[in-house]
Amino acid sequence: MALELYFTFAIEALQAEIAAGKYRNLRTFQYEYMRGSTEAYAPQWVISWDNDQVWHWVSNTSAVPFGGPGIWSAHSDFAHFSATCMYFGAELIDAREAQGLEDVPIGLIQSAIGGTMIESWMPNASRAECSDLENTTMLSTLYHGMVAPFANFSVAGWLWYQGENNCHGIMGNVMDNSGYGCALPALINGWRNVWAPASSGPDQRLFGIATLAAGGSEGATQHMAGMRWSQTANFGRWTDNPALPNTFGAQAYGTSVPCAGRRALAHNLRPCIWGSTVCSPLSMNFAWTSFESTMALSLYL
Repeated sequence: MALELYFTFAIEALQAEIAAGKYRNLRTFQYEYMRGSTEAYAPQWVISWDNDQVWHWVSNTSAVPFGGPGIWSAHSDFAHFSATCMYFGAELIDAREAQGLEDVPIGLIQSAIGGTMIESWMPNASRAECSDLENTTMLSTLYHGMVAPFANFSVAGWLWYQGENNCHGIMGNVMDNSGYGCALPALINGWRNVWAPASSGPDQRLFGIATLAAGGSEGATQHMAGMRWSQTANFGRWTDNPALPNTFGAQAYGTSVPCAGRRALAHNLRPCIWGSTVCSPLSMNFAWTSFESTMALSLYL
């Protein structure tokens, strides 16, 4: 589920805060765009740069006017950016300020594409851990092309917002290594092992999960209970979860009502999903990114 900032209620409020001088240390990087992807059949350990893929100060991109629905070429880099990642970054800065911590640069990296399945984002070794997986034609191609290129970056964590295209499949259970209940923990462990091999000890970097909203285009409502249960690795919680250590989550909700030409998903993520308590354990200088199905990873700057 690749949700662009443009399709959220709070974009104008965030723009106003940035224009007033807030979030001056927030920087963003977009690898591809929400509507394009880089797929590969082997890990691409180096980013394929082009002229559009550069770091931006959010104070600059948020000041660029953007067009209405369907006029994608007129949208600014700010409007195109992952809402999950951007609002998390803003709340992280707010949380650090509330704790009296130094205002440090925060980098947000987006590597995201909508309408994908979790199997495409899993390393080959992670897929081998689980039975009853669905996607047998795009195996690991997005992991190879859109995750592996960042393996040489020092990251502090990831954000994951995905599931719509797996919603009708086998939810499974982490206890018998089946379905989505196995796939999500396997993906998390696989990514952590890429950035910090198991030989170096357990990886402590955080992994954040945003659940699907239960209405609208997010998937059939009757499958939501199973999907949300699987997104906790079948423990019903993210805290004190042996299958998902150092993982946190947030429930998303949607109104499915048009608003100002945008989908009114309550991916007004800012007040509804990310709160300061989510960010409070983090006290280092870092950057977060967002992949998608949204993967977000963070870099030390």
